[in-house]
Amino acid sequence: MLIAGSIGFIGQMGLHQLHLAVEQQAISWLSQGNSQETDFLKKQTNIGSVGLLKQSNEIIFRVAPEPKQTPPRLLREATYNRYNSSLWLALNPNFVRVQPKINGTTWDLGDQLPNPSTITISATLPGNQGVLKLPDGTFKIDALPVSQMEKNKYGTIKVVGKVDMLAYRSYFNNNFSVDSPPTEDDLQIPKSEMAALNKILSQVDTQGKSQPEILDKIEWFFIKNFVYSLKLRGKDNDATPLSTFLLNTRSGHCEYFATAATLLLRKLGIPARYAVGYSVHEFSSLENQYIVRSRHAHAWTLAYIAGKWQAFDATPSDWESMEDAAAPPGAFISDLWSLLSYKILLGLRYLSGSNGLKYGGVILLVLIFFWRCNPNFKKNVRLLSKKQSWLKAIYNKDSLSPKSEFYLIEQALNESGLIRPPSESFKNWIERLKKEKPELYCLEELALLIEIHYCARFDPKGIQDAQKAEFKLAIQSWIEQYRRQAIASNSPVNKSGKSTIAFLK
Repeated sequence: MLIAGSIGFIGQMGLHQLHLAVEQQAISWLSQGNSQETDFLKKQTNIGSVGLLKQSNEIIFRVAPEPKQTPPRLLREATYNRYNSSLWLALNPNFVRVQPKINGTTWDLGDQLPNPSTITISATLPGNQGVLKLPDGTFKIDALPVSQMEKNKYGTIKVVGKVDMLAYRSYFNNNFSVDSPPTEDDLQIPKSEMAALNKILSQVDTQGKSQPEILDKIEWFFIKNFVYSLKLRGKDNDATPLSTFLLNTRSGHCEYFATAATLLLRKLGIPARYAVGYSVHEFSSLENQYIVRSRHAHAWTLAYIAGKWQAFDATPSDWESMEDAAAPPGAFISDLWSLLSYKILLGLRYLSGSNGLKYGGVILLVLIFFWRCNPNFKKNVRLLSKKQSWLKAIYNKDSLSPKSEFYLIEQALNESGLIRPPSESFKNWIERLKKEKPELYCLEELALLIEIHYCARFDPKGIQDAQKAEFKLAIQSWIEQYRRQAIASNSPVNKSGKSTIAFLK
C-alpha cells in the first residue's frame, strides 16, 4: 500500500508538472518577447504590454565554474544601441568571421591574457545555429566543435554547426572587450522620451558627480522609488510606455529598468547600450553546478566608463529572489527529467568521439566472443532471425508471390515500365494508370480481377478450386490481350488514330 500510494503521488505530481510544462510552452510560442532564440539584429521588448509576464521554469543551460570559484553573475547574448517605440535595434552590426585554431575547436577572439577565469557552459544549439552565452571579457573559447563563428562590433558571437549538445569553455578577463568604442548612436535619445527623462534627472543629484558616482545615484534612485513586478500595466494614451513607467506606475520588469537606465545615462552624456542575456545565480546541489532557467532571462545596461564598457544593472536586486519564490511546487520532477536528458546527450556526445568509438568496438568484440562461446545465445539469435524473416514476409505481402496469379499482371505491366510503388495498393495503382495512360483500354477490365485477387489473397476462406482455375485463365487471357495491344500500338494503323478496343472486346 505504501508503494502504491507513493507511485500514485509521484504520478499525480508528474501530471501536474506536465500540465505546467504544456502551459509554459504555449506561452512561449504565443509570446514573441519570451522566445529563447535571440535575434542579434533586434529585440522586441514587452514594454507597454498588458497582462502578466509569465516565464518558463525550464532549465535551458548549465554553468560549471572552476573549483572554489563563482561564475560571473551575467552572461551576455546580444547588445543593441537604437531604441524606438519598445524596440531595440543593433545598427550596422558588421559581423566578421573568426577562424579556429588547427584543432578546429579553439577560437581566439583576442590576444591571450594572463590569469584568466574559466567557466564551462553546457547548452543546446537549436536549428544548428545560434548566439553564444558568454561573460564579458571573453577572449578565448575552447571545446566548441562548430563549423563557423562570427562576431560583431557589439560583442555578439553567433555560430553555425551540426551539433546537438555544446559544452564549451570560456576564458575571460575584465581587461578585455570585443565591443567597439562608442559612437554617436550610443548617445541617441528618442524625442518622445525627452520630457520624462528630464523630469527624472531633476530628481537625481548628479551635478558635479563623477561617472561612477552618477551610476550609484541612478541605481539608488531606482531602488528607492521603483519596484520590480512582472505585471504589465500598459501605458497612458498621452504618453509613451517608458514615460508611463518613469512617471506614473514606477513598477516593471528588467526591460523597463535597463531601457530607462540606458537612456538616462545617454542624457547625462555617458555612452550606453542595451544588453540581453541571463542571470547566473541558482546553484543545484543535485548537479553540483549552476543551472539557468528560462525565467532567468535578463536585460541590463552597458555603460562606457574609464575607457571600457561596464555592466550596469539598474533592476532592483530582489528580482531574483522574487522569481525564485514564484517557482512552481514540485519543480524537482521536471528538473530530474532535464538532468536525465542532459546526461543522455552528454553520453551520446561522448560516444560520438574517438574514445566512445574505441570502447564501442571493445564492447562489440566482447559480444562476438560471448556469441561464439554461448550456444544458447546462438539459438536465440537464429530464432530472432527467423522471426524477423517471417515479419518481413508479412510486411511485404504485396510483393511478387506465387499465391495469386494476379502478380503476373503486375509483372507484365512492370516490364512495360509501369511500376507500382510498394506503398501503393493495386486499386490505386490501376486508377492512376487509367489517368496517366488512357490509351490502355485493357485497364478497364482489371477491376473485377483485383477483387478476386484480394479475395484469394486475404480472405481466410479464399476461393474454390474451380474459381482458381477460371481466375488463372482470365489472367492469362488478359496478359495475351495486353501484349497484343502493346504490339498493335506500334503499328501504322494504331498511330493513325484507330483504336484497338474492338479487337480487345
